[in-house]
Amino acid sequence: MKKLVSLTLILFLAGIYAYGQYQVKTKFIITNEVDQTFEKLIFGINANATDSVDLSLGENYDLPPNPPQSELYGYFQITNPVSLERTSSFTDLRGLENTSSFYKKFSLRMQRGSGTRMFIKWFPFTTEQVDSAFITDVVTEYVVRIDMVKKDSCIIDNSMINNFFIQVWYKNPNSSVFIDNTDENILVGDNSIRIKDIQKIEKLSIYDINGLEIYSDLKENIDFSNNINGIYFIQVLNNDGSILRKKIIKL
Repeated sequence: MKKLVSLTLILFLAGIYAYGQYQVKTKFIITNEVDQTFEKLIFGINANATDSVDLSLGENYDLPPNPPQSELYGYFQITNPVSLERTSSFTDLRGLENTSSFYKKFSLRMQRGSGTRMFIKWFPFTTEQVDSAFITDVVTEYVVRIDMVKKDSCIIDNSMINNFFIQVWYKNPNSSVFIDNTDENILVGDNSIRIKDIQKIEKLSIYDINGLEIYSDLKENIDFSNNINGIYFIQVLNNDGSILRKKIIKL
């Protein structure tokens, strides 16, 4: 018989400038009802980080084998973007990108220990740090989908869910690229997007809130009626080399 667990995750969130370099770091403190505690997990962004393993920032090349199932434990899986090799680490810091906001997806693996229910609590991200942030399950990304900006806690009763994604659209205050919600060349209606002068644009892409590119064709009129309600981002590469991003909220 599978055991149900009670787990408390408290996230401490800090966005700081360190020697002129921007970073946003979140620390998990994991506890359960039998007073087990795990405090080693940290994720976020750092101006000196890459999307691979950064030993100088405290990321591990690999960890020893997992402890017995009775012990509370967790780690991040870092995937090398070139070799696709996976590494387990207690810390996962990603680099900034030269856009006003950018998407990062962290993979969290958890070993529950003992308990009855899962209770997750965190200090919410601020709108100055992110456009959006969610904790999701890894299978559907919707059975568990927790807004880390609007909420600071949730309860998960499904004992089968042990692995999570943390999906964040971070903001970059040092970026030379900016979100332009007033760009007059791109007009957003209720169910359509219209480009007034298509000759000014080299490439246009539309992303959903999870960072998935859902549209990449360049047309004067884009039908948006079949897309579900939510937050989307248009990214435009202009012929003069400038990059603009426009936020869409479909209600």
